[in-house]
Amino acid sequence: MHEETSSPEQLTVREAAARLGVTSDDVTRWIEEGRLRSESDVGPWGPIYRVPSDAVETLRTARGPHKSARGLPAATAKWAGRMVAASVVGGLAAAIVAVLLLMVLYDGDGAGDGAGDGATPSTIKGEATAATLPVVAQERSSDAATGVEASAATPWRPPIVALPEFDVDALIHGGSGEAGSNLRGSGIFPSVDNRTAWEVIIPAAKLRADVVGLGVLPNGAFGAPDNPDVIGWWQDGPMPGEPGNVLLDGHRDYTDVDGNVGLGVAWALPEVALGDQILVVDREAGVTHVYLVTQTLSVPHDDPDGGRFLQSTTTSMLTLVTCEGSFDRAERLYSERRIVTAVLLGMALDVPV
Repeated sequence: MHEETSSPEQLTVREAAARLGVTSDDVTRWIEEGRLRSESDVGPWGPIYRVPSDAVETLRTARGPHKSARGLPAATAKWAGRMVAASVVGGLAAAIVAVLLLMVLYDGDGAGDGAGDGATPSTIKGEATAATLPVVAQERSSDAATGVEASAATPWRPPIVALPEFDVDALIHGGSGEAGSNLRGSGIFPSVDNRTAWEVIIPAAKLRADVVGLGVLPNGAFGAPDNPDVIGWWQDGPMPGEPGNVLLDGHRDYTDVDGNVGLGVAWALPEVALGDQILVVDREAGVTHVYLVTQTLSVPHDDPDGGRFLQSTTTSMLTLVTCEGSFDRAERLYSERRIVTAVLLGMALDVPV
């Protein structure tokens, strides 16, 4: 005698995409490339694919992220690949090659235009030294406000600072993402239904935007938001205000699913300079985390040393990344990545109106 085994559930392309956290176009491409097992019927407009659920589960498991608790996503892909981003955990940057700076943040379909006149060497707009960083933001091991050594009974907390003043009417880039999920592509992560209670304000970049949580794609890479008006946050990493490296990303420009072309939330990010401030507002808690920009630079998309920006830290800081440079339509890739890092100055017990 033999035991009968039940056949795996047959999923539509859309159902498979939902389980994998990708788009239907991604699943179709993987099927056509032979990377995802499927069955097909002939339909009036082409093949109709059916994907076995066990094949989807195998792909999801095999290509899932390698991560540690409260850490940053790690990736096994090459830095020079065309994927969307993952970071490096701890001191593994030399062993695990990161791909965060390869985010395809132009749009979902590759129809957006770049800016600039081609790839250039890395240009540092401003870079802080250890001596210029605020002492209060350096280490978790001491209470910055009192100098008392932290312990289990005395948890670390940021100092209290005043809420900076800025011109609210000048903040023209970004929004709430009220248009919903209107971007698609291999690097896009479903995110507008995964909202947080936060918003990011960068006066120097004329930016004010809601924050959505992001996860990883099947290839282990950190995705970009599916709406160009919001900022994405790596939700398995530290939260704003906590010790560690808070990873954020946003679109520079875009072409949406209806063919509309526009400027993304991070269009003016190159205007940010050393000493500017980044605010992360927690409306639920009624506080604002105030960060000081310590570095802003542009690097080639294939910079072999790009993983240095993505390591876990004990410093309370954030790293914000977008695309810039020239756009290669054939490769669907921007030539450079704009990186802005900032350290935590403290917490304001107020929120902007």
